[in-house]
Amino acid sequence: DRDGRITATSDGSDGLFYILSQTGRVGVYNLIVNHLSSDGEQTWGEDLSGLPLEDLDIFGHNPKITVDGDGGAFVCWKQSTPQNAQSVYGQHITIDGELNWGEFGTELTMRGDHSLNYQMINSAPREIEIVWSDNETPVFAQRIEASGGQPVLLWGEEGEELEGIRVSEYMEHPYLMSIYSDQKGGLVTTWIERNESGYRDFRIQRVSVDGEMAWDE
Repeated sequence: DRDGRITATSDGSDGLFYILSQTGRVGVYNLIVNHLSSDGEQTWGEDLSGLPLEDLDIFGHNPKITVDGDGGAFVCWKQSTPQNAQSVYGQHITIDGELNWGEFGTELTMRGDHSLNYQMINSAPREIEIVWSDNETPVFAQRIEASGGQPVLLWGEEGEELEGIRVSEYMEHPYLMSIYSDQKGGLVTTWIERNESGYRDFRIQRVSVDGEMAWDE
C-alpha cells in the first residue's frame, strides 16, 4: 500500500488503541481502529480485525486517537470533499467496540481548504477539545461531549456549532498548533503566525471550560 501507518495510544489499562491507515488503496477501508488488550488480543470488530472509520474509497487521513476517560476512545481524522475542501470528522467508541457517532463518524468542524490542520485532547471523561485552522482562517476551538448517539458541540453560536469559537485574530498562515489541558476542563493552545510586517509571532491562549478567552491578545 501507499500509506501503511499506525497511530496508537495507551488505553490506560496496559493495552492500547490503534488506527491502521491505508490511504491510497482502492476497494478497502482506509482507516481501521482496534483495541489491543493487556493480553495482546484484538477485541473490536466482528472478526476482531477492527472497525472501519469510513466507507469504502473515502480517503480520510491524519487520524488522531485518545482515550475517553471511561474505558473507550475518541478518534478524529481529516476528510475531503470532491471540491477538495476538508473538515475534521470524529467517532466515539466504547470499550465494547460500539460506534456511538454513526457507522462512519460525523463532521465536527466547519470546512476549510486542503491545508487544514488540527489537534485534539481528552479534556474530561467522555469529552474532547479540538483546535483547527487552515491558510485562510484564524484558529478555532470546540469542546465536544459524547452523549448518547451524537456528539454534543458545546461552544459556538446555536445553529453554527461547526464553526466553534474563534481563538485568534487572523494574521496569516497559523501553523505548528499545539493543545494542552488547563486541568480545569478548558484548554491552552499555542501556534505561530505571520504578522502584518512579515515576521513570525508565537501566540498562546487559554480557553476556559465555558469557552471564554482568558488572556488578551
